[in-house]
Amino acid sequence: MEIKSLRMEDAQTIFDWERLRLEEKGLAEIEVQMESWKSRWRMEELEHYLEQGWCFGSFFEGKLQAYVLAKVIPFFRSHTQVLWIENLAFNNEEALRGLTKVVYSYAREKHLQSIFAESEDFVNYSENKASWKQVDQVFFKINTSKNED
Repeated sequence: MEIKSLRMEDAQTIFDWERLRLEEKGLAEIEVQMESWKSRWRMEELEHYLEQGWCFGSFFEGKLQAYVLAKVIPFFRSHTQVLWIENLAFNNEEALRGLTKVVYSYAREKHLQSIFAESEDFVNYSENKASWKQVDQVFFKINTSKNED
């Protein structure tokens, strides 16, 4: 597995990969197209998040296995800097575990206060699963610094 920071040139790879995943589930072309217009991996959203520098992908033999779209949000729920996980997708659990480790380590290295996610997958495949807290019905949070809130 190779984990790399995703850039704008990876947008089409992610978009095509997500479309293929829907096609493999048996969705008709029109359903795939409609999903691509409203999804968190639609091209406009990919272009926004990939420019932020907080998106990572896991590749095996040059093929995408998992990715995370994220960005830093300043002043979120009284935190100075929070990493927001917008979307993640994976075909391979090992690839996702590697990504959660990289994202957490990078957030700590850059002195962010917390990571917020909606996805239970991000929490469940994290090596620090026990440190995650459910904030409300939707959000999960893990501190990446020594703050005590």
